[in-house]
Amino acid sequence: MKVMHLISNRWNSAITEYALSAIQSLNLAKIECLLCPLSESPAEKRALQYRINVKPFKSFGLTQISKLLRAILEFAPDAIFTYGGPETSLVQILRKLGKLDQKVRIIRFRGQDILIPQNGFKLWKYRLSNQEVDLLITPSMLLKSKYHEQFKVAPVEYVILGCDSNKYRYQAWDGETNRPQILLVGRFDPVKGHGRAFSIFRHLLDHWDYSWGAPPQLHIVGEPANLKVQDLKLRVLESGLLLGEDVILTAERVPDIEKWMSRASVGFISSLDSEIICRVAEEFLMCGTAVFVSGVGSLEEVILDNSFGTSYLNDTDLMAAEKLQRLLHESLREGINGKIKRSQKAQEAFSWQTMSISLARVVKKVSI
Repeated sequence: MKVMHLISNRWNSAITEYALSAIQSLNLAKIECLLCPLSESPAEKRALQYRINVKPFKSFGLTQISKLLRAILEFAPDAIFTYGGPETSLVQILRKLGKLDQKVRIIRFRGQDILIPQNGFKLWKYRLSNQEVDLLITPSMLLKSKYHEQFKVAPVEYVILGCDSNKYRYQAWDGETNRPQILLVGRFDPVKGHGRAFSIFRHLLDHWDYSWGAPPQLHIVGEPANLKVQDLKLRVLESGLLLGEDVILTAERVPDIEKWMSRASVGFISSLDSEIICRVAEEFLMCGTAVFVSGVGSLEEVILDNSFGTSYLNDTDLMAAEKLQRLLHESLREGINGKIKRSQKAQEAFSWQTMSISLARVVKKVSI
């Protein structure tokens, strides 16, 4: 069986992550894949590092339709995955023109939250733009329900993201820290909720129970996006926190982030929006670290086990701080054995191997 993946995403986003993980997972199921990304995009560069079969495109505009048809005829896929609007439109045009074998299934991945159309015209327009799609795949139950209930374009299945269990697993940390680490990983962007995280952490320090030892540090790791490093530093100071003591900033991409995740006592996911695929939360859990999540989007879906963490959705900052302190106490009490057990449970839920089983089942089902 063969599957072709078309992705017009220009960034190293969660959607790109899902596409690459889908290919790795299908390969484990002995399904041959070809990735067609934009030339010089992060998807192409990362795929080459993974030794994935790649055929890049300059764009997915109408001028590329002949090249796309030749690639399809040459590879002869049983199914074509699309991850964005432009490539979905091109494949549907080929089918309408009779150039695409009717046996080839068109599978559209939807990894972004949606606004429900408020009028019939927008709903009709959406359905028209997806009328040739044979199956929608979402990474969460939340998104599956939205598409199934509101749009009714095609059958909808959900397959949760899988991560590399060889990389994301508990790894012992050789060094020592004087204070427990609460780790927040993500680009410096207002949507990631750093400001509220500082407020919650300030409440935590104000009510810290010193019978448990030294208070924690909040460690922020990420690269500047829509927030500059100086902006983030200013927000730290405005929250009444000491930079370099209460809050540590690491403004760079960390190559061995899995070791930092393993060392942390809690993984803090403070996003205000845009958390559907939930990659970072899964990675923390696979490294054995419980997560403290804002609960937006699909974040609460990763709490598959009581030991995986907790959500502070709809809580005040003070209530959230109390929850965070309890979670941190539990983490400090459980020790390494607790982390190893959590890591093993998360491996079963979020690995490429698990995604392989679910994704292969869905692809084979729709291709019958």
